[in-house]
Amino acid sequence: MNIRPAQPGDLPALLEIFAHARAFMAQTGNPTQWPATYPGAELMQQQIARGVCYVLEGNARPEATFCYIPGPEPTYAEIYDGGWPDDAPYATIHRMASAGRVHGAAAICFAWCAARGLPANALLWETCGPGIPDPYTAPMAFRAQMSVKLLQTHFTTLLH
Repeated sequence: MNIRPAQPGDLPALLEIFAHARAFMAQTGNPTQWPATYPGAELMQQQIARGVCYVLEGNARPEATFCYIPGPEPTYAEIYDGGWPDDAPYATIHRMASAGRVHGAAAICFAWCAARGLPANALLWETCGPGIPDPYTAPMAFRAQMSVKLLQTHFTTLLH
């Protein structure tokens, strides 16, 4: 298994991975977190161009994908009814999804993110939305046996 920056040519495979993730989420009681077109080609092209989208490659094809975004995340600039425990640097992991063919894909992706220089408790993995099976399985039934800072809230009540 190898993690590398996503390239424009990976887009069709990434869109297939996201379709698989949406189907899994719907089957496990979370049909609304990722609408039918999310994240979509345009957003992923932007993330690839920014250099924040990565691919877990195995068997000569993309097996999983995620976006690793170091630094402040605009989505979390204002949090209502709460806040971060500190102002320490952090990185956000967004849009993690798997093709469902590789066991332990999330653990590999999380380990890669943790090795980027921030402590594991400075990684934010958002698991918002109803029906998430449990904090370590959203959105793709990944099992990650490491410490990550999880923001498990319904953003409609906390963020504008």
